[in-house]
Amino acid sequence: HPPHATAFATAGIGLTQCVIPELIVTMGSVPLAPYATPSTSEVPESIARIITSSDAVLLENHGALTVGKDIFDALYRMEAIEHAAHIILLSQGLGGPRQLSKENVDKLLETREKFGFTNPATRCQNEDA
Repeated sequence: HPPHATAFATAGIGLTQCVIPELIVTMGSVPLAPYATPSTSEVPESIARIITSSDAVLLENHGALTVGKDIFDALYRMEAIEHAAHIILLSQGLGGPRQLSKENVDKLLETREKFGFTNPATRCQNEDA
């Protein structure tokens, strides 16, 4: 369980803001799945609709889940969400993260295929996007 990403999950906050370009290009955003009791059928039920449009999801009050074309791809995504969560958490002490504009997010999303990212990507959220 990655500690910084899990901190967001336990606070009930997905990594959905348009803040970090690398996260926007690789995964779009990391939504939060509703709480489900670990090791029960509640877990797949809670992520079923989210995982079809995202390669990473935070599990409320639990941790994070990533998928990929292989174990290394899933691990890369886990490391990316942990890194992003750490940066966003640190930025809170500096007045909070500054969100990218809709125009800048659109430019980033246009580069996804160029860099080989054809995986599902839930669009990040902000006031402008």
